[in-house]
Amino acid sequence: MAGSTKKKTKHLYVCTDCDSSDVELQCWVDANLDIVLDDVDDNMASSHCNDCGANRQIKHIEVEPKDWDRGGRFLESKIDQLKKVINEVKEIINDKEF
Repeated sequence: MAGSTKKKTKHLYVCTDCDSSDVELQCWVDANLDIVLDDVDDNMASSHCNDCGANRQIKHIEVEPKDWDRGGRFLESKIDQLKKVINEVKEIINDKEF
């Protein structure tokens, strides 16, 4: 089709525990050129999940265009969002004495 643009599958890293895409990976950076040279290790052990608040392993996933927002960012599925809310409610309940 002339003039149409087809979105490509995006490649993301997510937490292996909670599937959050809010993760960080340690890497080697050239201090003078500010260029990322390589990640710290190949098994992704030197990574951090901001949602879990701890060091976690991360995994590589492919995200279909239907899972992006208009800015090209990954949208978590509604089920994943509900799981997070349910876990938060369970923690609140466990912290309270009834």
